[in-house]
Amino acid sequence: MWKPHPLWLTHTTLRGFVQDRRPIRLHRVRAQRRWGYSVTGDRLPQAIPPSNRYPTVLSRLQSDSDLSQFVQALPPDVRSVLDQRNSNTWYTVFAPTNRAWNEAVSRLPPGESVANLARHHVLNKMLCSRAITRESSEVGPTMAEDYVRMTRTPNGRPAVLGPCSDQIPFERPDLMSATGVIHVVDKAITPLGSMELDEALKCLQRGGKQELAQAAREMEECDVVSRSKAKVVLLPTAKALQGAGDNPSMAKRMRSDRAYRCKVYAHHLLTPDNPKSLKNTKQNGFVQEEKFRTDYTAPNGSPVFVTGSYVRERDGSKLSFNGAKTTNLKPLKFRNGLIYSVESVNYPPEKTMLELIREEPNTIQIVSKIQETGIQKDFDHLESKVLFLAPIDMGWKTRDVENAYSTPQTRKLLQLHTIPHPIFGGDNGFVWHSTIHKVDTLLPDRSGGRIQLTIKRHPDGNTFIGHSELPEKLWAMVLKWNKVGTDGVVWMIDWPIRCPEDIC
Repeated sequence: MWKPHPLWLTHTTLRGFVQDRRPIRLHRVRAQRRWGYSVTGDRLPQAIPPSNRYPTVLSRLQSDSDLSQFVQALPPDVRSVLDQRNSNTWYTVFAPTNRAWNEAVSRLPPGESVANLARHHVLNKMLCSRAITRESSEVGPTMAEDYVRMTRTPNGRPAVLGPCSDQIPFERPDLMSATGVIHVVDKAITPLGSMELDEALKCLQRGGKQELAQAAREMEECDVVSRSKAKVVLLPTAKALQGAGDNPSMAKRMRSDRAYRCKVYAHHLLTPDNPKSLKNTKQNGFVQEEKFRTDYTAPNGSPVFVTGSYVRERDGSKLSFNGAKTTNLKPLKFRNGLIYSVESVNYPPEKTMLELIREEPNTIQIVSKIQETGIQKDFDHLESKVLFLAPIDMGWKTRDVENAYSTPQTRKLLQLHTIPHPIFGGDNGFVWHSTIHKVDTLLPDRSGGRIQLTIKRHPDGNTFIGHSELPEKLWAMVLKWNKVGTDGVVWMIDWPIRCPEDIC
């Protein structure tokens, strides 16, 4: 009599089905009394016998004429691995019938879109129907480098759970071969990656990403995507839309004013300024400081840009689009681009930096100097890729040297206060507690380069800005962060930063 041998299964061994760590006892029994076990530990009926008739998954697929359209659409590399007799990997193929496949591809452009849809139906592991006893988390990867979920229908049939939470039952499960298994389905499993943006938004309203359902519904209601060519879409989470951020008044306005709400969503539809960006369909990330034009247009008719930048935090890097920070670095893909969930809302700017500065108290001096020097031309040339440090009036009172500058000298001084990077500070930006950042300014140095400023944030949150030729006790302190204009970002500081010797 054989003794049972305990086998421990954990999340790391079988992704998607094992909900807890517990022993499963598998018994060696006589061949004529085989039993199967699911990955959740449930005892199953008689196990599926191996197939010697079909040496590969591909040969099994080719034997069924009702799967010929799907087989024909398989890319050459997928056909190759599915036809390997001595494969070290066992595969699962969810094979749509000819009618189901033709219906799915009729909505797609030919070429890579059809190939990617076919890849989505091939799983890089073997999964028999009897192993599916409950709804799973994501299982994969597929050969499209994404994941699927499995479930049981109300009447107990095994099924794939589509991205829109639609159940796709197995019509003919467990067609075995020597290198894997095939489950015939009567509907193609259409991932977000095969959908246009409007279809993807409808899907997200019904699918498993409940935290994005509200934003997807409101963006669709605004009808801002029908004419959009956006390659990157930012969808705020439900928590972000509740105003759990730094702008409760703007969140309230967004909820009560439909026209403004639609401007906000237009501001979350982004097109890379670099035409080569996102040409690779497998590309997820961007270069540091990638510039995007939004679908929102400023009241003066000018285009509005945001900048995507990577921000390192304690729990890893995040991708930030101005004030909208992604929840993670893994976007959802739709047919022509990427969807990022963001934990904060990018409210569209409605005024220029100069107008924002003018609205602040104690800014008569800096407003006058901006107008006098014509530095606005530098701002316009940078096309929103600018951070301007604006000193308040109190800081100019004791600056006899700077107040005596000629107009060209004052222009150089303001160039020292202009950083050609749209840096966001504070806890939702780059400048975290106990961090130091060095940035170039527009002011040329003595060797043909640019004067660098150091931004230093102390553990108590106070932030000071200066340069290597200025004692730290004379550095300027940041009073307000992140006033976003149509042409750049403004920080208010307590006094002007002195120019290095003989530069201004």
